Amino acid sequence: MGSSIETLIARIKTRRRTSLALLAVIGAGLIFWTLPPNTLNPLCTYRAQYRLDATLQVGRELLTSSVVRQTSQSREWISVMNSGGCGQHYGIALSFRAKDDRVFLIHTDICQSAERSLQNAVDVIEHCSQNWPNKPIGFIVDSANTPTTWKPFNFLFGDEGAKLISMKAIPTWHHPSDDLEKTAPNILRSVFVTDYVNGWWDSPERILSFKRRYGYTVFNVRKL
Repeated sequence: MGSSIETLIARIKTRRRTSLALLAVIGAGLIFWTLPPNTLNPLCTYRAQYRLDATLQVGRELLTSSVVRQTSQSREWISVMNSGGCGQHYGIALSFRAKDDRVFLIHTDICQSAERSLQNAVDVIEHCSQNWPNKPIGFIVDSANTPTTWKPFNFLFGDEGAKLISMKAIPTWHHPSDDLEKTAPNILRSVFVTDYVNGWWDSPERILSFKRRYGYTVFNVRKL
């Protein structure tokens, strides 16, 4: 009788240890899944992660767009070999679609002053209007459905009747995302042609992930 009780107790203890181990594994998996990308990546890290909510006024229209952006970069120990290996594919462009089918693209970089203040919600225009990263230049694509041409515009000065009137950055753990597929999916099926060598930096190519478009391009969009 005593032996049977001892055996039962031993089995219960074994099952308890197994259950605790399983819970620990599940808990670790959940923590890993909810952490921002690159938190535990041995090759990549990031300076900031934030949700960006913006409003663009186009004529009398007020257009909104939201993304989650991570400013990822290579870890210092491998930065020389991995300098271009930590780029993001989502959240690098805000997209606004007007009633006339034009699409307005704005990059999601924010200045260092705004990044340093990300403990709370940050007014990006207030912090960055004098030193906007890569200049306050966005891009206008003539049509969301059948894009054929593009041109740059200054979104702070109100070029082409379009002006950025609000942009807020809020710290978040959510994974990088954007609304391009919803707003203008054919933008992700386009190649943006430039008029000089290495002109991609001053074109929508710089703020649209090549990986998301590779093998799916249908439209060749030329610069006006």
